[in-house]
Amino acid sequence: MFAATNEHDILTVMEQASTDGAANTTRTVNDVSHRNLLFQMYRVSASLDRLVEAEYRQAGIMTTATHKALMTADELWQLPGDGYRYELVAGELIQMSPSGFLHGTVATNFVRLLSEHAIKHDLGVVCTAEAGFKLRQNPDTVRAPDVAFVTKARILAEGRPEKFWPGAPDLAVEVVSPGDRFDEVLEKVQEYLAVGARLVWVALPRSKTVMACRSTGEVKILREDDELRDEDVLPGFVCRVKEIFI
Repeated sequence: MFAATNEHDILTVMEQASTDGAANTTRTVNDVSHRNLLFQMYRVSASLDRLVEAEYRQAGIMTTATHKALMTADELWQLPGDGYRYELVAGELIQMSPSGFLHGTVATNFVRLLSEHAIKHDLGVVCTAEAGFKLRQNPDTVRAPDVAFVTKARILAEGRPEKFWPGAPDLAVEVVSPGDRFDEVLEKVQEYLAVGARLVWVALPRSKTVMACRSTGEVKILREDDELRDEDVLPGFVCRVKEIFI
């Protein structure tokens, strides 16, 4: 799979995909000490898995069945706070690095603009990256988009769960950081859309561009003077792309 390592490469591939139309795309642990132990056991087990696989590769031995410590969404929820954010991808714990300042300001602009509109028109709830969405189970996948929007109708139906939201948000926003790879960005977009998201916006701060991906397979590349809108998901919402990157 193509692995773009900078925003220019990501944008190039996204534009090509848009042009070609190729974007079709338990256990309860309450005691704090036990939660810490669970966390440490998982990290040690995962580290051993990587060491074993590296040894096999070095010896030229192919292995098709290595033991892998898979974590559940419930176990992710029980992890002790250590200052980091985590996602769960097919049962594998992924530590998220702190975002850069530019990334943070773009995400904040999305939250501000979307929240103002959603509150004014009683459309639903806007969440920041602290909110997790359980996209799959057995093995579990929990993603935390930079910004998410869930409609009022779904909030009324599901309530406001204390834990992770069951399913995808109606809108997921991902802000691309300098070190993000295209395959990882694309994987997230596909995951959201495959399990019910109707719209995903991918923001590229350096080029001040937004890629809008709909569940219908439509992909649009929006530049500074273009309008960011979607009447199906966010009725009445409209802003210039450049307002996101102020």
